[in-house]
Amino acid sequence: MENSRVALLSGQIQKLSAERIYAQERESKLRTALAITRQRMALQPEVQTILDRTQQKLHQQTVGLFETLLTSLNQDVLQGDQTIKLNLEYNRGIPELEIFAQRGAYQEDLWDGTGGALTNIVCTGLRLIALTRANLRSFLVLDEADNWCMPTAIPRFFNVFEQLAETLSIQTLFITHHDRQLFGDSTHIIRLAREGDKTLPVKAAPPVWTVDQPGIRWIKLNHVRLLEDTTLHLSPGSNALTGDNGVGKSSVVAALRGVAYGEATDGIIQHGADSCQVELGLEQGQVLQWVRVRKGSPKMRWALLDAAGQTLRESTSAKGLPAWLEEVLGIAKQDKLDIQLLHQKTPVFLLDETASRQASILSVGQEAAYLPDLMQRYRKLLQEDQQALKRGESELGDMLEKIKRTQAVPAWELEIQQLQGTDRGLQERLQATQQLTNHTRFWETNLQVERSLIKEAALLEELPPVPVFKDSTFMADLTQRWDREVSIAVRALPAEVSAPHFHDLEKLVQLGKDWAVISKVATAQVPLSAPALLPIKDITALSDTGKNWVALEQEITELQDALKAAETRVAQAFAELEAAWHEAGSCPLCGQGVTLKEKNHG
Repeated sequence: MENSRVALLSGQIQKLSAERIYAQERESKLRTALAITRQRMALQPEVQTILDRTQQKLHQQTVGLFETLLTSLNQDVLQGDQTIKLNLEYNRGIPELEIFAQRGAYQEDLWDGTGGALTNIVCTGLRLIALTRANLRSFLVLDEADNWCMPTAIPRFFNVFEQLAETLSIQTLFITHHDRQLFGDSTHIIRLAREGDKTLPVKAAPPVWTVDQPGIRWIKLNHVRLLEDTTLHLSPGSNALTGDNGVGKSSVVAALRGVAYGEATDGIIQHGADSCQVELGLEQGQVLQWVRVRKGSPKMRWALLDAAGQTLRESTSAKGLPAWLEEVLGIAKQDKLDIQLLHQKTPVFLLDETASRQASILSVGQEAAYLPDLMQRYRKLLQEDQQALKRGESELGDMLEKIKRTQAVPAWELEIQQLQGTDRGLQERLQATQQLTNHTRFWETNLQVERSLIKEAALLEELPPVPVFKDSTFMADLTQRWDREVSIAVRALPAEVSAPHFHDLEKLVQLGKDWAVISKVATAQVPLSAPALLPIKDITALSDTGKNWVALEQEITELQDALKAAETRVAQAFAELEAAWHEAGSCPLCGQGVTLKEKNHG
C-alpha cells in the first residue's frame, strides 16, 4: 500500500499539473481571441466610413425618389419653383423624416408656411407614396382633392394623377364637381343626377373586367342617404364620380368608410328607412355585404358571399371589426392613419404628424432599416470588444501568473515518480521483513511445543507396562465352575464331605496382581491432548514431530480405552465372585461363614 503522505503529495501535484495545463490552454485561446478582437477594432474607422456611405446611398435611393416625385407634382400642377425636400435621420435607430419646401436658400414649412394649393398637392402625392409602400389594396379615393387648386390648374391636376394611377397600377376614384371634359379619355366617368327626390347614376356602359383582375368591380348602395338603390360600376384604373353639389357624391365615401372602418352613425341611413346596405363586388365573383340598422344591436353586420350567393364568412360589430375584413377588402388604417379614403373635410395627410410617424407611414428607411440596426449592432459589438479586450487581458495576466507559479510542477512530477518507486520498494521490503518475523515467532512457538512433547513423552516411558488380557475364557470357565460348586454347597452334605479341587488357582492369583497394576496406571497423570499449535505456512521442518505426536496421541487414546475395558471386566468378575460367596453363606473348604474380603486361600 502506498504511503499516505506520498499519496497526498502525489494528489496535490496532480492537481497543480491540471491547473497548469488548463492555464496554458486558456492562455493560447485568449491570445488568439485578443488578436482577433484587436484586428476587428482596428477596422472600426474603415467600417464606419462604409456604413456612412451606404446610408447616404440608400437615402438617395429612397428619399431622393420621393423628393423628385413631389417636386414634379408641384412643378407640373402648380408650376411652382419650390423643391420638396425630405430629410431622413435616425434617432436611436428609429428613422425620422422632415418634409419641407425649399426655395433657393430658404426652407418653408408645408404645414403652415406655404399656400393651401401646395399643401394639397403634396398631401395627395404623399398618399400615393404611402399606398405603394403599404401592404394594402391598390385603391384610392380622393374626395374633392382639387378644391385648393386654381381653375386653370384643375386639368393639369387630373392629368398628372391619371398618369400616376396608371403607372402605379392604382385603382383611383376621384370625387369632384368639375365637368367631365377636364378628364382624359382613360378615366371612367360616373355621373350622379337628381331625379325627383332620388339620386341615380347616368346610364353608361360598364367597364370590362377579367375574372382574376384585382380591383373593386362595383359599389351598390341601398338606402344610403339619397342613394336608395344605386350601383356604381368602376374600372380597374382611373374613375371620376361627378355631379352637382348635394347629389350624394360624398355619401359614397361615407359608405366605404362604414364598410372598411366601421365608422358610421344612424345619419347614413336614408330618412324613413330602418337600415342601409352597401355591397362591393370583388374578385372571383365574391361580394362583401355591409348592413347598418337604426334600432337593435349589434348595429352592423358584415358578410362575405361567393358567386352563387352562399355565405362564406359573417360577423357583427359586437366584437369590433371582423378579423378577416382587412384580408378580404384590403382597405385599412395604417397606424391609425387613413391612407385610402380621403375625406374632403380632412384633406391634410401626414404633414401634421411627428417626424417618426411620417417615416413609419411612408416606410421611409424601412428598406434600409437593417443599416441603422447594423450600425447599432456594430457599435454594440465595439463596446463588447472593448470590454472583452479588458477582461481578456486581465484573465491572460492571471493565466501567465499561474503558469509562472507552477513552472516547477514538471520537475516535481519526476521527483514524485521517483519517490513513489522508492516507496514501493520500501513497502515490499517491509512486507518481506514482516513475513520473516512472523515465521520466526511461529518457529519459536513450535520449538516450545516440541520441548513440552519430549518432556511428556519421557514421563510416559516411566509408567509401568499395561497388562495384557489375552483371553477371558478362563474367567467364564471359572464362573461356571463356581456356579456348580455353589449349587453343590447348598445341598445337604453327606456325613463325609470331600474338599473341592480348584484347578489353575495360579491364574486367579495373577488376576489380582494385574488388577493392582491397572489401578496404578489409572491413577497416573497423563496429558490427554497436546497444546494447540500456531498456524504456519511452511511445516516442512516439523513434519516428523507432528507425525510422531499424532501417533503417540492415538496410542494413548487406545491405551486408555483398553484400561477402561479391563477395569470393567475386573469389576464384573469380583461382583460375580462376591455374589457366589454370599449365596453359599460359608466357605466350601471349612464350612465357616466369611466374606470375600476375609478370604485367603493360597
